[in-house]
Amino acid sequence: MSKTIAASRETETSMQNFEGANPLSSRALFWRSRYLCKSDFLYHLPFVFWLTEVLRPTTVVELGLTDGQSYFGFCQAVDRLNLAARCYGIFTPAGKDAPPAVAQARSLIETHNEENYDEFSRLLRRPAASALSRFAPASIDVLLVDMGLTRVQMDKVLEAAAEKLSARGVLLLHGFGEGEKEEQAHEILDALSQSHKTVFLEEGSGLAMVLFGQEQSSRLRQFADLRIGTSEYQNTHLVFRRLGIGHFHEWSNRTSTRASQRLRQTIVALKAEVKELGGKQADLEERVGEKDRRLAQINRQIAALKKEQADQQQVLETLSREKEAAQAEVAGLQNDRDRLTAERDSLTAQKSVIAARADGLRDEMAALTDKYEALRGAYDILQGAQKALQQECDAHTRANKALEAEEAARTEELADQLRQSEAQQREISALADSLQAGQARICDLEADLKQVQRARDQNTLKHLEEMRALKARLEDVTEAAHAEK
Repeated sequence: MSKTIAASRETETSMQNFEGANPLSSRALFWRSRYLCKSDFLYHLPFVFWLTEVLRPTTVVELGLTDGQSYFGFCQAVDRLNLAARCYGIFTPAGKDAPPAVAQARSLIETHNEENYDEFSRLLRRPAASALSRFAPASIDVLLVDMGLTRVQMDKVLEAAAEKLSARGVLLLHGFGEGEKEEQAHEILDALSQSHKTVFLEEGSGLAMVLFGQEQSSRLRQFADLRIGTSEYQNTHLVFRRLGIGHFHEWSNRTSTRASQRLRQTIVALKAEVKELGGKQADLEERVGEKDRRLAQINRQIAALKKEQADQQQVLETLSREKEAAQAEVAGLQNDRDRLTAERDSLTAQKSVIAARADGLRDEMAALTDKYEALRGAYDILQGAQKALQQECDAHTRANKALEAEEAARTEELADQLRQSEAQQREISALADSLQAGQARICDLEADLKQVQRARDQNTLKHLEEMRALKARLEDVTEAAHAEK
């Protein structure tokens, strides 16, 4: 019996920890991100929104700002929760050999920050080793660090973080990478887990939460206390994983839509260019025809002049000069015709190239359309799965109500038995009062009374054990319903 009671208490404690850490109790978990880009951090946006709502920080710092996805996730949460907080994104030096895309990405981040979060967000450029020196001790509530730093840089950052993080400060490490980089990152995390509670989310390139401060929120502590392999741990991480995948699909759909729009605009522009070139070609052909007609006319005039030469020898010199002038004009017209013919051939070749390019763009657009339809179909399948899960959850709810009704009936039955026991007790008391004359009879009645009391106690213990079993079953069904949700 004592083992049963201990197991029941352990189950109640586990359920309380799960309810405290359960992310489904947060509406922020289901926000849609305003800023989406190609990033491994897309999978962790729901966790960022949930963490900001639970912790409600006053100072957020990200060291090693890269694509801006994680930083703007915190900025959006601070803005929507209307927190009196300050956010700082710190770019580390890119180096002389950095590709132009790095400078372009940083420019886009600065523009987005200025347009949306300029009131409370500042972007800085500092070396990693000294980036935290400007912050007061115990002033940072959330510190997000990119694990792409070298081991020496990471050691200096962690040394500074121990001083700069507040009593409820949280250290987030992301970008665990692959190979030697991943091994180094996990060595750092293992060392931190020896003295601090940690949580590791595996999606993307990985995200680790380290509870540095001593005055942590109870929900964060309960989340960190969830053990790997338990249903509470699996259900909580499953929620973050599925919602993170939703952000990735939303980014993918937006990217496909923008690519399709650009292709449509390019095709329209190419069609207009082809139409314009067709008009130019027709104009050139008309001009070449006019030149040909004029050349034929001149040739006829030359023939007439040759015919008249025999009859008008006296005007030979005049006609000779006219002939030379006419021949010079003919040569110029022939040159013009050759040049116009060459231009016509060039335009015809350009038209063929543009037509081939338009065909290629149409094929690419068709491929993107097919990809979009496939993604749409996958989305519909996920929607169907969600409906099926909802129906199963409703079935569990109905089963839960039936168990509650059964428990009520058991409780009523136990109450009836208790009332019967009380009636038996009153009857025994009455018999004791009426049989005071016979001492031997009184002893027999007392023996009978003790036997009845033992039977009553046994029945009571039996029903109590049945109630505990029903309660444990009800908690299992409730836990399964929560997990399915």
